[in-house]
Amino acid sequence: MQQKSLAKHLLNIVVGVIPLVYLAVKWGDLPEATPLNYGVDGSINSTGNKAEFLMAIAFMSIISVGVYLLLINIHKIDPKRAKEGKSAMFDKIATGMVVFLSALELVIIQQALQPNINFFQIAILPILGALFMFLGNIMYSVKPNYFAGIRIPWTLNDDDNWKKTHRLAGVIWFIGGLLMILMALVLTPNSIRVVLNIVIMVMVLIPVIYSFVLFKQKQNSNN
Repeated sequence: MQQKSLAKHLLNIVVGVIPLVYLAVKWGDLPEATPLNYGVDGSINSTGNKAEFLMAIAFMSIISVGVYLLLINIHKIDPKRAKEGKSAMFDKIATGMVVFLSALELVIIQQALQPNINFFQIAILPILGALFMFLGNIMYSVKPNYFAGIRIPWTLNDDDNWKKTHRLAGVIWFIGGLLMILMALVLTPNSIRVVLNIVIMVMVLIPVIYSFVLFKQKQNSNN
């Protein structure tokens, strides 16, 4: 079992560095000016040289592997998880995050190779939508912790508030992720910019407001 777990962790770390391997293969095809910063609609805001682009991708790969290692070891460093032990759910989240970040990096590299194509709409937005659908589908199973989920005072101090808030957030995030995928298929780039901002605002604000309402209701009932 331990060998199987080690093999799984090594595989995920390999997934995290695949973009660097792909970049090395495509290095000679990169233009001298590569995109470094993007707008909400996928438009290129700034460019840099190939060395800067390499550093950006390397940094993202380090973040990818770092987030994975953090999540699979969260029970060792999070006071709220210390008594619970290792969680298979956090392993799933860790895998989902490393796959998402690696896919995002690969698309960014491809965007640098083909700057005339709007990869934000045809690839990045659907990948982002798939991530939120994945997280929404498992959100209800995420136990209280200080590193992942809706981490606000009212959820962290009340397990029932945490559970109800994440149950609602899971539904909203799943629907929001699905809408992102549909946006990429049917909306124009200008429309996507507006609708995406609205969808993200709803996904963030509703769970927070709902959690606060639960907190006030409990506070009033105790008084």
